[in-house]
Amino acid sequence: MLYKTHLAVTYAATLPVLASTGSLTAGNIIALGIGSILPDIDHPKSFIGNRTRGVSDGMGMVFGHRGLAHSVAGVIFFLLTAHFLLTSLHCR
Repeated sequence: MLYKTHLAVTYAATLPVLASTGSLTAGNIIALGIGSILPDIDHPKSFIGNRTRGVSDGMGMVFGHRGLAHSVAGVIFFLLTAHFLLTSLHCR
């Protein structure tokens, strides 16, 4: 899928839910956008992979496309990393 399709599907599925629960904020919209394109970071020709070449090339060589970034283990790794960064930067 192209990044535009990732964004469109994510926003179409989640914006109504966020609006109905009162959680429609700029931060949530930005987080959804990043989260929708982040799994393609392991492909160097993707929108995000092209902008993060070192990370993209490394992940692509080690795990291949649709490897770690497209798995439950990848989601857990990302969440733990984000939690560590946010708590160490005192964002929570």
